[in-house]
Amino acid sequence: MITTKKAFRYGTVSILIAIILGYGIWQSRDILFGIKASVYGVNDGLSVSDPILHFGGNAYHANSVVVDGKTVPLTDAGAWEDTLALLPGYNTIQIVVTDRFRRTVTKEYRIYYKNN
Repeated sequence: MITTKKAFRYGTVSILIAIILGYGIWQSRDILFGIKASVYGVNDGLSVSDPILHFGGNAYHANSVVVDGKTVPLTDAGAWEDTLALLPGYNTIQIVVTDRFRRTVTKEYRIYYKNN
């Protein structure tokens, strides 16, 4: 027969186990969900007439963002911005986002700059 004291003990232990499991899942979210990267201000196949291209994005669960070999600083929220000077004709922009487990997401964009 389960007494009130035993029921309270089992309930307390169950709650503690649930809290520990929940915390473990929360801390492993970077491993479970990986990198989520978005880029704004640039599309593949974009045609521009201005030689200066300003763009940025968000990199969730990331430690670094590298644009054409140059490391771009991340804010605490994962936002980043960069500006590049384009040459006449086609330009390729490569964005590499890396997390703390050294997993990477690479995005490439071809931009056409038409010199007037």
